[in-house]
Amino acid sequence: MMRLATLALVLLPVSASAGVYSTAEPTPFAAQPDGTAEELSFKPDKSGRFKQELTKYELLLNPEKKSPERDAVLARLKTQQTPADHAADLIRLGKLDEALNVLEPHTRERVPDFRVLANLAHVYAARGDWSDAVIKHHSAWLDSEFPGDLPGTSPAQLKWLQRVEKDFYPHWLKAHQEQVAHKVPAESEDVLPLFGMKFVNDAGQYEPGKVAAAERAKLPPDAIAITQQLLLWSPTDTQLVWLLAELYAADGRFRESDILFDDCVRSRYYSNRKILMAHRDAVRRVVATLPAVADDPVLISSPVEKPKKVATLEDLGLSENSLIAFGVVFGGFAVALIGLQIRSVRRRARLRARR
Repeated sequence: MMRLATLALVLLPVSASAGVYSTAEPTPFAAQPDGTAEELSFKPDKSGRFKQELTKYELLLNPEKKSPERDAVLARLKTQQTPADHAADLIRLGKLDEALNVLEPHTRERVPDFRVLANLAHVYAARGDWSDAVIKHHSAWLDSEFPGDLPGTSPAQLKWLQRVEKDFYPHWLKAHQEQVAHKVPAESEDVLPLFGMKFVNDAGQYEPGKVAAAERAKLPPDAIAITQQLLLWSPTDTQLVWLLAELYAADGRFRESDILFDDCVRSRYYSNRKILMAHRDAVRRVVATLPAVADDPVLISSPVEKPKKVATLEDLGLSENSLIAFGVVFGGFAVALIGLQIRSVRRRARLRARR
C-alpha cells in the first residue's frame, strides 16, 4: 500500500513554480542586496538544509505520511486564514480543487491580492492546465502589484523572490506548455531550458564539469539557488531535480549531482529518459575516479578483509630436522604396536585350534 502511495505521488502533475505565498512559510534563502541569493546546503550524504526543506514538502503531499509539518498545516486549516494562506495550505496538501474554490471568488476584487493570483496560477499548472496558468500568472503582474512586505521575509529576500517570480517562473511555465503542445515523448525529453543554455563543452559534447564559456555566461550567478527555490515550490517536478543535477555537475560537484540523478531514476521513475541516463552514466564515471571521503560512510567502500596467515613450522617452534626425527620415532612405535597385535591374533588362533 505504501508503495502505491509513493508511486501515486510521483505520478501527480508537477506543481507550478509560481510562488506558493503563505505567511507560514518564511523564505529559507539568505539574499543579498543585489537581488541574488545563496544556495541552501546539500551534501553527498543527502543531508543539509535543502534536502530537509524538500523532504518536508514532499511528505505533505503524501496523506499516508505523518509529520509535525502536516499536523501544523491541518491545524491552521481549522483557523481563520486569509484566502492566500488558506489556499497555500491546501496546495501543499495536494487539495487543488479546494484551493481553486477558495481563490476564484477573490480574483474579482477591485484590487486583487498578488498572492491570490500567483497561488491561482500555481493551482492551474498543478492541474496540467498550462495555458490557463500562463494567463493567470500574466494577470497577476498586470492586475496587481508584487507585495512590498511579506511576513518573515527581509527586503533583500523580497527583492530576490520578485526576481525569481518575474524572470524565471514564466520560462519554467512555458517550457512545460511547449512540451505538452509539441507532444514530446518522455524518452526524448532534454534538460529543462530554464536558463536558455545547454550543458555542452566547447566541442558541443556533454562532459561533466565542462561547459562552454558562451553557455556558462547565460547562467545567473545564483542559478542553483533559483532552481532550489522553484523545486521547493514544486516538489514533484522531476525536471527541476534533473536540472539541479546538471548544475551541480557543471560546478564540479559530482557527488551531489550523482545523488540527484539517482533520485530521478530510483525514486521518480525517470529511467526512460535517454538523455538523462546518458548524463547520469557520465557523471557516475567521474565519481568512480574520486577519492573516498573519510567522514562520509556512504562514499567509503567496505574495508577489504586481510587474508588469514597460514601457520608455518617456524611459527610452531619446529624445524625440518626435528619433524623428521619425530616421524622416525612415531613410525617405529607404530611398527612395534602392529607387531604386538599380530602376535596376539596368532596366540588366540592356536588356543582355539587345541580346543
